[in-house]
Amino acid sequence: MGRSRAVLARHAVPTESNHKRADSTNELGHLDAHPFVKVRWQAPKLNAEVDRRAVVNQGQGHRLLVGVRNTVPELEALFGTMYLAALRPEESLNLLDSEYERPKRKGGWGWLHLTGAVVEAGARWTDSGDVIEQRGLKHRPGTAVRDVPAAPPLCALLDRHIEAWPPAPNGRLFVTRRGPGGMYVTASGRPVTRNAIGTAWQRARAIGLTPAEHASPLARRPHDLRHACVSYWLACGVSPALVARWAGHSIKVLLAIYASWIFGEEEAAMRRIEDGYEAFPEPGDLAA
Repeated sequence: MGRSRAVLARHAVPTESNHKRADSTNELGHLDAHPFVKVRWQAPKLNAEVDRRAVVNQGQGHRLLVGVRNTVPELEALFGTMYLAALRPEESLNLLDSEYERPKRKGGWGWLHLTGAVVEAGARWTDSGDVIEQRGLKHRPGTAVRDVPAAPPLCALLDRHIEAWPPAPNGRLFVTRRGPGGMYVTASGRPVTRNAIGTAWQRARAIGLTPAEHASPLARRPHDLRHACVSYWLACGVSPALVARWAGHSIKVLLAIYASWIFGEEEAAMRRIEDGYEAFPEPGDLAA
């Protein structure tokens, strides 16, 4: 038993408390040298960059949303907010009707004024004992508001959704619904469950993607739609500072994580570079 403990101690990862005990023992003269001097463990390097293979292009994104429309139509706009406005899933679930600023003209741009998020954490992990926890925006103060532009296609999605499935009494747009014959009504104003979202997304992938795409990491999670949106904004030439503000990131985190781009950005970049070149002089045109 004593030897087993010694072996475990020798292979243990250094912690602050272990360091303090070792320092005290070393100061008392019980050891010839500090034991952690011989430890060669280093924290593994983590790759924070988004997997490029998971980022959909526009054609793939459209097919996925159509797959949702053909299976669970009341969730199409939910996934649309992730794909067209880069919302996190928990931010989409918390979206209120009052936070959606309609376009001033038909076919124009609107705005989403985000105030928080809802997380399905489990009753044991919330102060209220409820499985749903209300939180503020990520990396922001509790009262912060994040303004995100809503492109015309997203406004059309939200308008159709609100007309077909009116908001819950608490104002939430995406809540659990029930009703016979496809006539959905809000049940309790509670957000759509994580299981329902996951099931709907897997069905959409099976319908909207080719067999090769379905077997790949492409859009394995709904969160990958957010990656596609941010990548698209960056590929369009929107400044990283503005993209970071819309997405709710710092510029440093944005550039570290969203290094993936939608399909074809290399070709577009090379075309822009080529178009900027002046005509290169031929050998006979060079002055002696």
